[in-house]
Amino acid sequence: MSRNPTEQGRANLAATPASSNGANTTAATDYAFTWSNGPVNHVMVQNNTSANVQWELDASTSNGSPILAPGATLLFDVALTTLHLLTAANQNVNGSSASNIVVKGWL
Repeated sequence: MSRNPTEQGRANLAATPASSNGANTTAATDYAFTWSNGPVNHVMVQNNTSANVQWELDASTSNGSPILAPGATLLFDVALTTLHLLTAANQNVNGSSASNIVVKGWL
């Protein structure tokens, strides 16, 4: 059974990423991802890279932040304004290639 809201006959509640979000992370630098229509209530982060991705919710990342391993997916049901990511090397975010970090949010 599909969990896509549109396929279940409900309105699509997907949030729009802010145009100010960078296309990729910068190595060893906190990357902030936001949504143009404000805070979201549900977030999915999928690490399709071959490297660990450190993350924080509404707080800057550091080397002590939780780690999302390669191939792993996080799902949060939490009110969130900014998702912060930290990578050891530059990584694409929501890119068109298979090796990128995918971030989705829903209202």
